[in-house]
Amino acid sequence: LYDAILSISEVNLGRILKQDSLLGRFSLNASIQGQGLDPKKATASLKADLLGLEAMGYNYQGIQLSAEADQGHIMAKAGSADPNIDFDLDADLHLQSKYPKLDLSLMIDSVNLKNLGLIKDELRYHGKLTANLETADVDYLNGTVEVKNSSIAYNHERYTFDSIHLLATSSDSSNLLQLTSEFLNAHLVGNYRLSELSAS
Repeated sequence: LYDAILSISEVNLGRILKQDSLLGRFSLNASIQGQGLDPKKATASLKADLLGLEAMGYNYQGIQLSAEADQGHIMAKAGSADPNIDFDLDADLHLQSKYPKLDLSLMIDSVNLKNLGLIKDELRYHGKLTANLETADVDYLNGTVEVKNSSIAYNHERYTFDSIHLLATSSDSSNLLQLTSEFLNAHLVGNYRLSELSAS
């Protein structure tokens, strides 16, 4: 059994990690209660609130996370109302079978990469991503990933995309990845491992 509260206030991560040019002060409140450490067997509840994280000149704050674990079933929520990184995430993960099963919904109301200090040009994004993966293993993917209602504002230009759909099917003998969108349709068929393709 464990029941712990963690409070971190104004810790200078950049100095500790010798990354002063990238990171600054870090503040966090978190609590966890539960039993067991094995994700497939543990029962636990976690809540965390990021009070501040200075990274690349921007102070990330007000990002909240909550999670519940019940013997291999993990439900998590995260969100932020910061106008430069405004999002809501819901995830449902099952670990009881050989391959994990994942249902995920990520609504990005707005993310401004220039204001976050990641790029020099003005770039804002809005859209929703959903994933329904019966087997969420990179080498044995079965399910769909869809990005809908996307809009990208780049400097003075604006682009919109209605839907980007990815279908993945895998068996012991073959794999299929099929991408469908307004601007590109593609598919990859064969007997391959995605982990090996990305490494090659």
